[in-house]
Amino acid sequence: MKHITTLRVFTTVIGVIALFNLGMPLDVSGQNPGTNSIGASVGLTAANENPNSKLYYCGVDEHEAYLRSIDSLYDQKKTDGEEQVRKIIGDLETKKTAKGEIPFSKYVIPIVVHVVYKNSTEDVSDALVISMIEQLNADFSHTNSDAGNTPSYWQSVAADMQISFCLAIVDPNGNPTTGIIHVPTSMPNFGLNYGVQFAAQGGDDAWDVNKYFNIWICDLGPNNSLFGYAEYPLSPIPATYGAVIDFCTVGSLANPNPSGICPNHAYGRTLSHEVGHNLNLIHIWGSGTMPYTCLSDNVSDTPSHGTSTTACPSGVVLGIGSCGVGLDGSPDETVYPGKMYQNPMDYTDDLCKNFFTVGQRTRAQATILSHLSSLVNNAGTVCACVLSPAISSDPGPATTLCPGQSVYISASGGLSYLWNTGSTSAFIVASPTVTTAYFVTVTDASGCTGTASVTFIVDPNCNATGISQLNGDALQIGVWPNPSNGKINLKANPFENLKIESIEIYNVFGEKIYPAVNFQINKSSPQGVLGTNFQIDLSSQPGGIYFLRISMPSGQAKTGKEILYEKIIIQK
Repeated sequence: MKHITTLRVFTTVIGVIALFNLGMPLDVSGQNPGTNSIGASVGLTAANENPNSKLYYCGVDEHEAYLRSIDSLYDQKKTDGEEQVRKIIGDLETKKTAKGEIPFSKYVIPIVVHVVYKNSTEDVSDALVISMIEQLNADFSHTNSDAGNTPSYWQSVAADMQISFCLAIVDPNGNPTTGIIHVPTSMPNFGLNYGVQFAAQGGDDAWDVNKYFNIWICDLGPNNSLFGYAEYPLSPIPATYGAVIDFCTVGSLANPNPSGICPNHAYGRTLSHEVGHNLNLIHIWGSGTMPYTCLSDNVSDTPSHGTSTTACPSGVVLGIGSCGVGLDGSPDETVYPGKMYQNPMDYTDDLCKNFFTVGQRTRAQATILSHLSSLVNNAGTVCACVLSPAISSDPGPATTLCPGQSVYISASGGLSYLWNTGSTSAFIVASPTVTTAYFVTVTDASGCTGTASVTFIVDPNCNATGISQLNGDALQIGVWPNPSNGKINLKANPFENLKIESIEIYNVFGEKIYPAVNFQINKSSPQGVLGTNFQIDLSSQPGGIYFLRISMPSGQAKTGKEILYEKIIIQK
């Protein structure tokens, strides 16, 4: 049996006593390690686990020690790589928009999964592997089904990493593949002996690490708490670069692992944790070997932790290990909001984790630029292109339009767009005079394309004018002159007093260039907004096409519509 060190920390009113136990997990029945008694950096015990199941533990530090033992230049390579990452982060910071946002790229990484098994339980199905990859992508894009559980006090830093993963469809020899390989083994388990990464040792050799991201699934040992380990990126990429996870962790929120061996970690998030390491994210408590040292994880928007957190606490976790800082700069464990135990780089249960942060995205993206460019650039040739762009419209396609009535149509899910109208914007405003279908072709970062369409039925017997009417006595709004030099006038012909929530104008890039809110159309008074002469001055904008959007509250009679659109042309 692979012996590991486990550590428990108990607190008293007079101090902290650390008790070390070598080679066996400690009994923590009846205690909640996520609140008052928190495990240290290794051998963590979750009180609500099945007593016969595994205890959560990531072996990244031990694996790094092994790599250091076989490569005398390992530390220098890692130091050099960290300097590169920090320089790139600095460069990215200089490119922030006026809103303070960094314009990140969207990257796709091709993967191959090696399932190394000795029995049918360990030989997890392709369907279960695919569900885990889907969970990985959901976690990295913050579109996971439990993203709504992100606490309000962390929502401002929760991020879409803009990194996704897809199974390879071409193997290194140019042959078709599913991206999932099943390899039988006679090894009882692998633990931290790293043999799963080598066919000669009962595992399976990595595919070219410059073109494929390798994931190994195997039995990491029934008598210890090891659930996975990973390698940090170096230059050049190490020959065994990738992630190793235990078979009992393969699953997703929608399709958890059926083995029952690790019920609190059966939802696929061990892979999210380990891939975080592969992208240069370290444990949120800084991977310190001593508790309460409050080391940095090199990310600015994750709070310092003195320890990891296990199980699944609720609410704000303060106290020992929260590493808050008081107003005078001294440690203060009562500082709100405490530990970010919902982050995938902590040790909490799968159902507790649900978001990466903006700072972690910056670090991961900088790592791709510094170390992994060959991986993302190869995605278009070896990845399965499955792109299903989303398309939406206002009014919806179920609405019958009048000839010439304007409709706003938008697409999402890619980097570039091409409509059958010739437009290359993410959205268009159309005014069909007959029943018309609108198509858009969307291309993503890896070169994959997908199409979407929407059809609008036009009633030739409907006679409507104005921006976007659905009935003959609807609100009518005039826009003149159009085209203009940038100064346009709006006038409403309301049939009753109406409230307008906002008037907005967007350029073809979807950027809002004019906001106005909370106005009133008063039938009896020409001084109300959109009265006899309400002017918008866009003369500072360059010539081109713009889109006017007027929003009104629902339930107002005779407007026929809650959002109205019109195309504006500025000529200079």
